[in-house]
Amino acid sequence: MNPFTFLLRHVRAFLRTTIVLVLTFILVLLAGLLQIFQVPHPVIFGLFRVWRRLVLWTINLQITVEGPTPQRPGIVMPNHRSYADVLVIPTRFPIVFVSMAAVKKWPSIGWGAQALDTVFVDRSDPDSRRKTREQLDDRLQKGESVIIFPEGGTHRGPDIRELKPGMFHTVAQGNIPIHPVAIEFRDPGMAWVGKQSFFGHYWKNFGKARIEVAVRFGEELTGTEGEKLRNQMASWLTSQLAEMRQRWDQH
Repeated sequence: MNPFTFLLRHVRAFLRTTIVLVLTFILVLLAGLLQIFQVPHPVIFGLFRVWRRLVLWTINLQITVEGPTPQRPGIVMPNHRSYADVLVIPTRFPIVFVSMAAVKKWPSIGWGAQALDTVFVDRSDPDSRRKTREQLDDRLQKGESVIIFPEGGTHRGPDIRELKPGMFHTVAQGNIPIHPVAIEFRDPGMAWVGKQSFFGHYWKNFGKARIEVAVRFGEELTGTEGEKLRNQMASWLTSQLAEMRQRWDQH
């Protein structure tokens, strides 16, 4: 890499980081204020959608969307490559995320998470499955979709990690629809794995001129057998990601 390109990447990363931090601070502040005044979640989600578009434009993240987008609220289940995954999934319905209960107490972040109607899961509670299912039902009744990463962590791929069974059984007990999503970046280095520091990984990748990613939706999955849903999801993700990776490598 010549000195000019090296300098340009660092300047680009600095400017993008500054803009994203400012935008995120404004999002959390406004979302929290709107929650205090009990503004409906669709309005707050509209704010999140504006924030998402501005961040995508700032970092020049270009998304190719494939497959049938969901026609009703449900559990959106993607594979997990990077912290950027939360930016790349388009949806016509307001979305909420699933997080560990401890995040509620985090300064600023917890405030914003609650404002975005996040589903908080307390694994230490023996009754957590029932409570989680009730939260999921509540969000669906309000016309919201919930994003869950069933791998439980990021993975470079092109294969997937073993899917965690818990949420599949929770979903099956409520006969809640699953919307499968496969995410594959053109550059495998976008995966945040191993002992890479967040800041170092972010700085390296978001200093690039552009980032490309393909997002593919699958047909809706429903059923009352958690293990069967888990196997169907794993099979679909494995085949789709292999095909997407092959296509990226050929172009």
